[in-house]
Amino acid sequence: MDTLVKRTRYGSYLVGDLPEGCRLCTMGAKLVLFVTGLCGRRCFYCPLSPERKGRDVVYANERPVRLRSDILEEAHLMDALGTGMTGGDPLTKPARTLRFLALMKSEFGPEHHVHLYTAQSRISRALLASLRRRGLDELRFHATRAHRASIQRAAGTGITTGVEIPALPERVEQMKAIATMADSAGCRFMNLNELEMCQSTSEAFRKRGLRLVSDVSMAVAGSIEAALEVAEFCEENTSLNVHVCPSRLKDAVQLKNRLGRMARGVRRPYECIDEDNLLVKTTLTPRVPMSARQMEELAERLRNDLRIDPELLVYNRRLNRIETLPELGKRIARLVDAREIEVALTEEYPTWDRLQTEKRPLN
Repeated sequence: MDTLVKRTRYGSYLVGDLPEGCRLCTMGAKLVLFVTGLCGRRCFYCPLSPERKGRDVVYANERPVRLRSDILEEAHLMDALGTGMTGGDPLTKPARTLRFLALMKSEFGPEHHVHLYTAQSRISRALLASLRRRGLDELRFHATRAHRASIQRAAGTGITTGVEIPALPERVEQMKAIATMADSAGCRFMNLNELEMCQSTSEAFRKRGLRLVSDVSMAVAGSIEAALEVAEFCEENTSLNVHVCPSRLKDAVQLKNRLGRMARGVRRPYECIDEDNLLVKTTLTPRVPMSARQMEELAERLRNDLRIDPELLVYNRRLNRIETLPELGKRIARLVDAREIEVALTEEYPTWDRLQTEKRPLN
């Protein structure tokens, strides 16, 4: 496809300049602060999981939040340079949103970049003024043409204002109309995200005749082409900066880079970081019932046999397994009874939930 839109080094497409919030996201440097799962809209393409959608819950990245300290700890672990406040719609809980905004600016300073997503079409001047006073850097509207008045008010406060919407293949003309409205209302940028299918949206997509690009992708066919058509329209007819964000950027760039920052912050002395920024280690898991005391005794015996420092071979009481350096796996497999202990090379995300991605048995 011939296009006037330039390709970025991240594999996305750009007209003009990349919004600061997007630049930090591609670095993996933004904490994802999920303020609430509540939202006044009922979009058929909403990708939220049942654990979050319509529920008033808070997460910092993958971590459930009960205390403000949970948010700060997660941000420090990844050395966050900014925060993206999302949902649901954070402005369904304005007091909470303002508290969290003030918290991040107080902890990390005014240079900590905070952007906020909202679908609200009616935002009071008082709330916009409060967001501005507390240092909000970017306000991103999941906009329709009905958002014009709120966008104008937001832009008038000095907050960098933009529109961020998914690129629906059948809504090219509506997206162009939104772009024209956003430009005249004072927006500086428009983000167009490639539409993705997930388990919770598959039936709604099927009913609308939307299909996937391929069997190995969750991206919807025609979405990126629609986004590029709108981007070209914007370049010729508006002053907007436009970023077209493919679905692969989120996993291959944004998530991978965020995992790298997390991995460096949370890795234990015996864990290694692989090329995908996952944590790799050797694990010893009982195949027969074994008490914590028996596992502790096994760990001590192995430390003596291997002449290894205690911090490099530890008993994880919560998971009832021993964890140690990945390079010791094959050696340890020869030292234990395979009928009683499984020795494996284990990979997991460096996130709060430590989601295991792979386990390769060595005995």
